[in-house]
Amino acid sequence: MSSIKLIIPREALFSTGFLLAPLGAFMFYWLCLVFYRLFLHPLRNVPGPKIAAATSWYEFYQDVILDGNYIKDYPRVHEKYGPIVRMSPNRVQINDPNFYHK
Repeated sequence: MSSIKLIIPREALFSTGFLLAPLGAFMFYWLCLVFYRLFLHPLRNVPGPKIAAATSWYEFYQDVILDGNYIKDYPRVHEKYGPIVRMSPNRVQINDPNFYHK
């Protein structure tokens, strides 16, 4: 059986550039996604914590790391940002009963 000829030279498989290229592409993707969520998303004008608008890690941090503080944090967030708050990239929380009737 003949040996398999590699398209990519063996030395290139372990080079720094070959390993950093996927990492750079991943970081570029995340930067573009955060930019979109903060500046181009349809919910960009809804007030709320910027980290919550950018990623879902805010909810994870509050629930897992701070042991369920996410629900306890609602009143403070509404005091700071108002009755309508963006709590994640795609979720808005409303704390105004009159808003539902409008």
